[in-house]
Amino acid sequence: MAGRTIWRDVEHAVSHGIKGSRDALDRARLKARELGERGALRLDLMQLERQRTRMFEKLGMVIQERLEVRGQATVSQGTPGVKALLEQIADITERCVEKREALEKLAAPDVSLVAVTRGSEDE
Repeated sequence: MAGRTIWRDVEHAVSHGIKGSRDALDRARLKARELGERGALRLDLMQLERQRTRMFEKLGMVIQERLEVRGQATVSQGTPGVKALLEQIADITERCVEKREALEKLAAPDVSLVAVTRGSEDE
């Protein structure tokens, strides 16, 4: 009788150990995927911000060229070259906002991950 109880206890411990290992591996995979997504979003955001900076520099050069070289008295949104650059800057800015929001969502604690972690602690 005692032999059966020992084996049952061993079998129970092994099955829970395997389940715990599987849960830990699932959590690690999820975290690695999340870190990869964050890294890709951060890289995209950095590239967009650099591109936006270049567009502002280009806008400044266009305005300077119009005012100093061509001698225009004013430059407006309707000035050739300016409108297109402003639209591009607005588009890039919007994409930056989207990337930042996606990063914030990834930074928020994952409720499903917390539930998985707590579920394995209960056993």
